Amino acid sequence: MDNPRDMGAFGPFEARCLAFLETITQLRPRLHRYCSRMTGSVMDGEDVVQDALFEAYRGRNKCHEPG
Repeated sequence: MDNPRDMGAFGPFEARCLAFLETITQLRPRLHRYCSRMTGSVMDGEDVVQDALFEAYRGRNKCHEPG
């Protein structure tokens, strides 16, 4: 269950959610390091990352496929 691909997608919503989780899994450590350096604090960096990922997750349906 730790791997987003192991959850099994049953429709377009789940597929988008899994794609989001897969992308975040790869980018999160790098984003956290960046935010920690920018804020000067590991804890504040974590807060910024969580806020950013929450907003990205909320706005994921606003992105449309070209065509």
